[in-house]
Amino acid sequence: MRPPIRRGWRTPIAAAAVLLFGGCSSTEPESFLSLFVGVRIDSTAFRSDGFVLLELVPTDQNGQTFVSDDWEIEATLSQPTTAPIITDTVWTQPADPRPLATVILVDDSGSMLRNDPDRERAAAVGSFAEQVLAPNPMSRVALADFGWPADSATAGFAQTRLLADFTSDLARLEAAAARLEGIEGGGTRMYQSALEVTRWTGTVVPAGYRRMLVIITDGFPTQSDLAYRDQLFSEAAAEEIRILAVGVGAASDQSGQAVDSAVAVVRELATKTGGVYSGTTSSTQLVPVLTALANVSTQNQLLALLRLNPPPPPGTELAGSVTISGARGTASARWTAVAP
Repeated sequence: MRPPIRRGWRTPIAAAAVLLFGGCSSTEPESFLSLFVGVRIDSTAFRSDGFVLLELVPTDQNGQTFVSDDWEIEATLSQPTTAPIITDTVWTQPADPRPLATVILVDDSGSMLRNDPDRERAAAVGSFAEQVLAPNPMSRVALADFGWPADSATAGFAQTRLLADFTSDLARLEAAAARLEGIEGGGTRMYQSALEVTRWTGTVVPAGYRRMLVIITDGFPTQSDLAYRDQLFSEAAAEEIRILAVGVGAASDQSGQAVDSAVAVVRELATKTGGVYSGTTSSTQLVPVLTALANVSTQNQLLALLRLNPPPPPGTELAGSVTISGARGTASARWTAVAP
């Protein structure tokens, strides 16, 4: 008998995601349907039954989500090709009722002057905060950036400017976002800054909160910054912090400027922490992408349980696609993971 599956999947063991805007088809162009897909793999359930859990979030061009619609779902596996895949169960899981504490950490290094010249990231911060704060009056959002010289860092940090500490005041966050501005010559100290924010979150956020870190970046971390990589992932896991990683420019798999190594670095932020990775075709998509990620974090979840029979060996790279069809149209997205 198959064990119960609707419980025990709330905290992802491993995850990967793609948010596609512009790569999906729709029967109603004016509403333009896109699909977000997150992958969660529980090692015990995978090794015994080959279970892979997908979180599906249909969205439109404004970041509005349609989880509660009726959808037909079809999943295919492209790697490894020898493992057949079966859609086992589909259900809607209620939203997590706990308040959310989120830090938005923004890359303000010099390359952002070119990859986000109109500072769309500032508007995206406001959109995300508005969507996250509205459902629960206890939720809080903080804003920080990296890429400025070390002497610009906030006291207590080495590579991070804390522009707004945790607050539910949307106007305060929007005013802080107005200070987001790239600086020529600024290095990408992404791992160190994210580690600093992770530690800070652990000291100031009380028990009972879900914890999340949103990172917006377009570049490669500096060579010396790599020394903080493993420590970030270890401490994020200890603090139960999910990272939502948003890539623009070279770090976006949807961009004409995509560089595989840069995409891999930013995607790993999500896959190592049970979060999600989203690529944008241009900085103008930052607002809808951040809106969709906020909705993902606060609303019900549409979950599809897939089964690979037999389960591939540990370490096997998994890749596939999922398609949803309904009254709003049809959309597809790719997913990737590694067999535990």
